[in-house]
Amino acid sequence: MVLTLPYDSATEDAILGAVIMYPEEYENVSKYLSNDEVFYQDKARLLWRKLKRMKRAKEKIDMVTVASALNDKETKKGLTAHYVSICYSAAPAGGAASYYANQLYEKYILRKVVVNSEEIKEKANSNHMDVYDVINQAHSLYGELLDIRPSKIQDIEDVISDTLLSIKNKSTKLITTGYDNMDKWSGGLTRGEITIIGGRPGHGKTTVMINMLAKALEQGQRAMFFSRELPNSELMKKIICLESGKLSYGMVRKNIFSDDSLKIVNETIDSIREKYSKENFLMFDNLKDFSSSSSEVKRFKPDIIFDDYIQLVSCEGYRSERRLQIEKLVNDYKWLAKENDCVVV
Repeated sequence: MVLTLPYDSATEDAILGAVIMYPEEYENVSKYLSNDEVFYQDKARLLWRKLKRMKRAKEKIDMVTVASALNDKETKKGLTAHYVSICYSAAPAGGAASYYANQLYEKYILRKVVVNSEEIKEKANSNHMDVYDVINQAHSLYGELLDIRPSKIQDIEDVISDTLLSIKNKSTKLITTGYDNMDKWSGGLTRGEITIIGGRPGHGKTTVMINMLAKALEQGQRAMFFSRELPNSELMKKIICLESGKLSYGMVRKNIFSDDSLKIVNETIDSIREKYSKENFLMFDNLKDFSSSSSEVKRFKPDIIFDDYIQLVSCEGYRSERRLQIEKLVNDYKWLAKENDCVVV
């Protein structure tokens, strides 16, 4: 029987990419990766060995130097320049590599537990005396697995400290909408919570979100916009009209331009490039399921997420009536907001 062993290729790629993008992360992750077998993929194992050699030789590490250092033997085993670029593009934000390395090490211990458990079963069935030695090994593995699992218990002093900080600094958890009347009645937007905008088609839900997006960026917040309904180009037309303060979306959508309005568009785009820079803002119109969106959120770590609109999020593998699917998506978004300390609209 072939054992199915736990591993996560995406996490392996992300860690390797992090070391290539941020070489200083090497020391932070290497404590979890003392054994090359922590990596399950052969090509990932080869790349980690390559990075270790380059680090010991004090060579410069970046995507170009790593890709150019590959030899034919490594390439035949799957360690190609293309794979290096995949890892690089999968790199998490700086500082997150240790978390991913801990997860990867956990997968490695789980693989050892699976193999060890299978060995216990075989030796127990054959009345082999060595079974107790294997059980002792398993006991050690279980202990190590429990030790590396982060505790979810919060010390009361930590909770009190966080609460006092929140009371003293009102902006810690609150993000204002930028609209006095809305903030007056809603109290603003709270990190870890979700806000749902409801309304019939054509009543301006997307326009409200774009206005809130503009205000969030003006306040220095990092924002993401998942445009399920409109292509990014159409959403950008709405943003151009908003930021210009002069253009009509109806005219822009129909490409009705005078020389003066074209001048306004060009001037507005220059300011948009600065305000909506990739360091502060990302927009997606090609993600149809929640898991893909969640991955991008964890990578970018925004202060506020806009999703327009949740009815179009795919629920593949979850068979139920649409009302219950929406309920599950809202629950998933709630936990995503709490885990990433952000606001979801």
